[in-house]
Amino acid sequence: MAGSSDDLKDDTREDIAEPGLDDNCLLAVANKLGCEWVELASELGFTLHEIVTIEENYRGRVIRQGWTMLVKWKRAQSTRLEQQITELCTSLKKKGREDIVTFLRGFPTMSVEIHMISKGTQTAPVTINLLMNLSDSSEEPNKIRRSLSHFLALYHGVLDLVISGSVICVVRMMSREGLNKFWSMYTTGELANKLTKILITEELTTEDKSDFAIQVAIPKSDYDKACTFFDELEEDQRKDKDPAERSDPAEHAEERLTEKMERLPTTTEGSSDMMKVEQLGGRSTSTTAYSSDPAEHAEERMEEKMERLPTTTGRYSVASICAGDWWEMTKILKLPGH
Repeated sequence: MAGSSDDLKDDTREDIAEPGLDDNCLLAVANKLGCEWVELASELGFTLHEIVTIEENYRGRVIRQGWTMLVKWKRAQSTRLEQQITELCTSLKKKGREDIVTFLRGFPTMSVEIHMISKGTQTAPVTINLLMNLSDSSEEPNKIRRSLSHFLALYHGVLDLVISGSVICVVRMMSREGLNKFWSMYTTGELANKLTKILITEELTTEDKSDFAIQVAIPKSDYDKACTFFDELEEDQRKDKDPAERSDPAEHAEERLTEKMERLPTTTEGSSDMMKVEQLGGRSTSTTAYSSDPAEHAEERMEEKMERLPTTTGRYSVASICAGDWWEMTKILKLPGH
């Protein structure tokens, strides 16, 4: 007797290491984002404290910072893979990064043609019913489409389109790992068996389900094109010596400022040191007003810099903007130790 997608959980648990968007896909997105990951993080709901923590953990490594943020966001999601992609693309559009949206929508597809076969039973009504169920792209999809989407997500696959005539599902593959395992299932016949369990259900037919089975056909050219896509993607990533470690010169602004601060003479009069720090930072016009009591106006200085944050994060990171006042910022954020 046919089962549901829940019956497949034990069979597929080890097929893909982690659900949701593939980490390598997110690395490619981080590589394209560069310093703009801070703006995207804010759009995705990260707090200032969370952003600063990521920057401090991977200081000067802008791609690693962006990738870490995206992975944290992915792991916090309880939504399906399709919804994750939609949410990420929506946020990218709001930040003017249509180029990355186009990149994500350009991952390779495979045409999975599904044939219904039976033992002496007419298949036309069942095939039509299957087509109608899989074509339902409403926000709350029916059980059959939902079960198929869940199964495809185990292999980083997204159901993009259902074509009438025979039932053809266009599946977008979001990782090489998922592509290879999906293709391996197809060539061994395992894919047809699993789709039979998923698709032939009470919702599809009231006939004896043991009379029905699924046959699958996928063009070898689709697999070859997908392999070429991931080959080129990996080659692009290799062009950078280490994409996860690559940094932008602006990311080292805080380190350069820290070095200058360490060379300042030690003094018990905080006012002269504070004036020098503000001058080195090069972004304050209120040094004289604060020089009488540096600690008194710490919060005002931080508020001024935070007000400038939305217009500068495209070029400088949060840590760079707040360089020289990081200790005051920890007080304002009420971090442990204050």
